[in-house]
This record gives sequence, structure tokens and C-alpha cells, in this order.
Amino acid sequence: MTPTELDPEKITALILIHPAGITPEVEFLIDQYVLKGGTVIACIDAFSFVAEQSSGGNSLAAQQDQGTPTSSTLPTLLAGWGVKYSGSKIVADRKYATPLQDGRIGVALLNLPEDSMPQREDDLITKSLDNLYFIFSGGFTVEGGKGPATRSLVRTSKNTALVSSFQASRIDQSLLTSMGSADKAYDLVLHLSGNFNTAFPDGDPNAPAEKESEKPDDSATAETDSETEKEETPTAPPTLKKATKPGNVFLFADSDFIYDQFAFQPFQFGNTRMFSPTNGNSSLLLNVLDQATGSPHLIGSRSRASSRRPFTLIQEMESRSEQKTGEKEAELNKKLEEANQRLTALQSQLPEGSNILQDPQVQAEAKKFQLQIRENSKKIRELQKDLKKEKDALTATVISLNVLVVPILVAAIGIGVLGRRRLAAAAR
Repeated sequence: MTPTELDPEKITALILIHPAGITPEVEFLIDQYVLKGGTVIACIDAFSFVAEQSSGGNSLAAQQDQGTPTSSTLPTLLAGWGVKYSGSKIVADRKYATPLQDGRIGVALLNLPEDSMPQREDDLITKSLDNLYFIFSGGFTVEGGKGPATRSLVRTSKNTALVSSFQASRIDQSLLTSMGSADKAYDLVLHLSGNFNTAFPDGDPNAPAEKESEKPDDSATAETDSETEKEETPTAPPTLKKATKPGNVFLFADSDFIYDQFAFQPFQFGNTRMFSPTNGNSSLLLNVLDQATGSPHLIGSRSRASSRRPFTLIQEMESRSEQKTGEKEAELNKKLEEANQRLTALQSQLPEGSNILQDPQVQAEAKKFQLQIRENSKKIRELQKDLKKEKDALTATVISLNVLVVPILVAAIGIGVLGRRRLAAAAR
């Protein structure tokens, strides 16, 4: 049942989790709620893993109204707030990609460390967070100029691309080399605040429009005026075009981040099954709720989750090499297609019954292409070897620092402190 009005005096914060198939009627109610100074926390999704699982792991069934749709958005509201969403396209990020136990790399499974939180030093919401984990997330782009101030709380790196939800959700490894790079960072969590303008300039989309043919004539109106005045007719709340109070909107580009499987780890305590945070996902949502309800006191006292600290330097090196390798492979595939087209054209020019391999021109073309294949394959192998050398050198440096430099430094400090104490004792 859809309510007729959302009152900020009664509803401190409105939370939307994967609002798939939201109607213009509900969007209009949310719009009016924000204009009255309300706070909205909206978690939309480009591809909801939970929704797919609720459809038996069949995303096609979800799209055919046989289950919850896998994608959700707020089409009218986002446009009115000056925010563009990636729709059903998923953000893939080489820098924050997650290595899986089976050796695959999940470029759309985003392990987000501290440097993905641009406001971390100054903002209470992300200040105590070490890492986040977003799954098959979409991405926001702020277009601005629509009224509210925007602040990015979590964002991707610039080594990103928007990819197919089908490929990303299947952890397709070909994305590592084929996804390219948009050289653009996408916002994953946004805070919009201030005086909003309505996203419905034409008013309530569900308000009945009065037609000329349905208007009563003057005589009928005169006869019923006296009776109408006596009756008490309920008045609909006025439609707002501009904010009467500053509002707040928190936008999350993922709805699965708070799902138990991705935010918590179960453990047994006696006969009780309990859960502990595996990342900062739950703290992020609770911090937003605390700020939305005007209770920032508990934000800094959240228990720290077990943090995963990925080797971002190594991952960046791998992503650069994979991108270069992908470009070489794409170039090689293009040459292969061009050569096949040339061979087909030459075949069509030969007399009927002739063997293409007997033609010297075709043989020369084939040898030339085979040479190109060998050269490009060699270059790809060299790139992979260079990457391995860089990784090995970095690993050796880290081991050397841990095994040699750090203990020597600690010993030197200890000797210095001891010598200083002895000099002080001798001076007495």
C-alpha cells in the first residue's frame, strides 16, 4: 500500500534498498519529502546479486517479471538532482579488483581501501573506516546545477570502465584485457544536501487531469454550489516546487554491500551463532544513519572490522600490464581479421578449382601474417616477464625491509637510548 504523504516530522530517515520497478507516484512522494527537509538513504544497484539469487540464480527470469529485477534506479529523482547513474552497466576497476581464491580476478568486485574515500580525513562518516567491499556496483556521475551541494564519500580509481552485467557477474576473465579504461572516476557513495528543487516541475504525475468534456455546465454548477459548500471536502497537501527546509540524500551505487554474505562473517559462540564484520560496510551504513538522525556521538565508537589491506601497488602494476597486453591482443586480433579478409578476397579472385595454397601471392601473404603473429606473441610474453620481474623485485624489497632494515633500525634506536642513559648516569 502506497502512503499518500511522507512527513519528515514523523519519519526521520527514509531508507530505500534496491527499489526495483519504483513508480512515478512513489518517486513524487519522496521528492516532496525531501523538499520538506527529509533525509533519504537510497541503495540502488546496477546488478543485484541478492535479487538474482532470489530468482534461482537466473537473471533472465528476473528480467522477465518472474522475480525481483536485478537492476534498480530512481530515474526521475536522479535527473532532477543532477546525478547520472550507469543504469545496468557495472563499474569495473582494475586498481581495486579483488583476487579470488581460485586465481581469478574480480574486476567488478571492488575492495575499496582508505584512498577510495576522498573525505576520510574530515568526514565523520568515513573517518574510522579502513576498507569497504562493493559487489557488481553501478556508478554515479555528478552533472550539477540542480540545486543541492554534492560530496563524494566513496569513489573508484580512474582505471575504470563500464562493462556488461552479464560478463561481470560471471567473473569473465576476458574483461581484464578487453575492458579498456575510461580514465574517469565514478562515485559510489554520494551525499547531496541543501535546498532541493522539485524533480516534478509539472506537479504530481498521478493527479487527475480535468478534461473539457467532463466539466459541468454552469446551470448544474449553480444548483449544487450550496450543497457543495456545506460538505467538508479533504484538501490534498500542497505540491512544493522548492524546498521549505534543507534536505539530505545519501546515494549508494550498490545494494548488496550490506548483505550478510558480503558484510559479515558468522562464528559459533557456544550454542549461539553470531556475526562479526568482515569490512567497513555495516559501519558505513550505521554512520550514515547516525548522521541522518542527528546522533554523531556513536560514529567514532564503532568496533573496527577486520580490515583487508590489498597490495595496491602490485595490483596497479598488474593492471597496467594487463591493459598493455589487452591492447596488443586486440591489435593482433584486428590483424588476424584483416588477413582473413584479404585471403578471402584473393580466394574469390582465383579461377574455379584452383588451390589457394598454390598461389604465390597468397603464400607470401600467409607467411607475412604468421611472422606478425610470432612477433606480437613474443612482445606479449616479454610484457608478462617484465611484470613478473617487477613483482619479484618489489617482493624482495619488502622482504629485505622486514628481515634486515627494520630489525637493524630497532637495534640502532635501542643502542642509542641505552648510550644516552649511560651518559646521563655518568654525568651524575
